[in-house]
Amino acid sequence: MSPTTSLQGRTAIVTGAGGGIGRGLAQALAAAGANVIVAARRAATGDETLALIEAAGGRGLSVQTDVTQRHAVDAAVQAAITRYGGLDIVVHNASSGQSGASTACEAIDDARWDEQFAIALDAAFYLAQASFAHLRDTGRGRFIILSSAQALHGVP
Repeated sequence: MSPTTSLQGRTAIVTGAGGGIGRGLAQALAAAGANVIVAARRAATGDETLALIEAAGGRGLSVQTDVTQRHAVDAAVQAAITRYGGLDIVVHNASSGQSGASTACEAIDDARWDEQFAIALDAAFYLAQASFAHLRDTGRGRFIILSSAQALHGVP
């Protein structure tokens, strides 16, 4: 199988695919032959990513997805099943806009904490629950969570 079609016939969901690393991952998966569900919090940025995928000859679907909401995650997974008949790959890449901002511990209030926790952990849990049976049933399912290296190498 050539490297450009190594994922032919497989279906992937990428969260946080409206820009940055998520957009790049979605484009790379599509270039490798996967059908890609572009799961982005803002429909406009998800649609931009989908347009780039389609312009390069790829296939996909943009689904507005707030990963902190279980019903939105369930809808993204269902869109993959409905459109492409299955799900093989889930990449949880979404992150908070606060992730890149240095914040003193004493400046972190409950709202900031809750937002980070909801995107990093709640969303991963929702994605795992919604996708597990489909990933298991393919016999080749993959569930990938991207995280910051800041936990290992803090910065001031």
